[in-house]
Amino acid sequence: LKSVSSSYHPPPSTTTINNNEEEGGSLSLSLSNIHATCKGKYHSGLMGGDVTASVSKSSISLTVSIHPDLHHYKAKSASVSNCDTRIVIPTNTFIFSGSLSAKLVNLFGGPIANYLTEYMSTQSCPQVVPVLDDYMTVGFNRMNDYIDALIDVGRPNHVDPRVPPSSSNESSLVLDFQKDAPILQN
Repeated sequence: LKSVSSSYHPPPSTTTINNNEEEGGSLSLSLSNIHATCKGKYHSGLMGGDVTASVSKSSISLTVSIHPDLHHYKAKSASVSNCDTRIVIPTNTFIFSGSLSAKLVNLFGGPIANYLTEYMSTQSCPQVVPVLDDYMTVGFNRMNDYIDALIDVGRPNHVDPRVPPSSSNESSLVLDFQKDAPILQN
C-alpha cells in the first residue's frame, strides 16, 4: 500500500436519506497502489502444483455515510454509500509451477488472470460493503457506550473525568487506554 487519503464532508444542511434518517456527513477513503502476492496450491484431476498470483496498481475508494442520533450528539451508524475497486492481476504474475502439468496450465495463465481481474474488481464491493457496514455500526455503538460511561450524560452531580476524585469514597477516574478502552487502540 503506497497511498492512503481520506477526507470528511459535512452535510450541506439537514438532509434526510432512506427511512427518514438524517445524514451526518460522510467520509471518503481511498487506498491506492495496493500490491500483494498470494501463494497456494491447485489440484484438478491429474493436474496439480503451486500457483502464485500478484495484484499491483490496485485501488479501492469508499464513501461512508454517517447517520447521527436524533440530537446530532453522536453517530449511531454508518453505511458505505459508494464503493469502487480496481483490482489488477498482471498476466505475467499469475504463475503455475511445481509439476509437469504447470507448463500446460501456464498457457492459460493470461486468460485466467484477466478473468480474475474482472471478477474481483466487480465482486469485491458487494462482498465487503455489508461487512464494513456492520463493523462500523458496532464500532460506533461501542465508542458511544464508552464515551457515555465517561461523561455519564444526564447525571445531576456529574463528575468531570479529567479531575481526580476529592475523597476516598469516589472511584478512581484515571483512564488506562490499554485496559479500559481497547477499541480505541486500533
